[in-house]
Amino acid sequence: MSRYLLFIILIFSAINPALADSGVHVEITDGNKMLETVNKEIVNINTQQLKEILDKDPSAILIDVRTRDEIVQLGTIRRGHNHNIVRGWLEFQIGEHALSKDTPIIVYCGLNLRSPLATKTLMDMGYTNVKNYSNGKRLDCLLQSVISL
Repeated sequence: MSRYLLFIILIFSAINPALADSGVHVEITDGNKMLETVNKEIVNINTQQLKEILDKDPSAILIDVRTRDEIVQLGTIRRGHNHNIVRGWLEFQIGEHALSKDTPIIVYCGLNLRSPLATKTLMDMGYTNVKNYSNGKRLDCLLQSVISL
């Protein structure tokens, strides 16, 4: 037992100074900073642009990254190929709906917080025709303008 304890102490003392002197500084960021960065890299569209895309391209798919409870409570866009993929499952389920890298994809959520990050994730995964529907201030207001598209 004492040899085991001595071994743990030696390992800890060997690792701890190495970490302290490594010079690696990792800055912690928050969601707002991430959104600011991501919004510079993605394409955001408004309601009119969404309507034009859906009118012009019937193969476009809508990805709603909200939870099922949010959809039940607030409704969803009833237009085109609309699929609910919760933000945490996007990477694992998108392939069931977007069969090629150039599939037109429009991502949305309720407050325009999750959808920009989801849009960037899809771009990082290799999808080349991804847009964020940014009029998500409150989905109930959004739906009044979009549901009649």
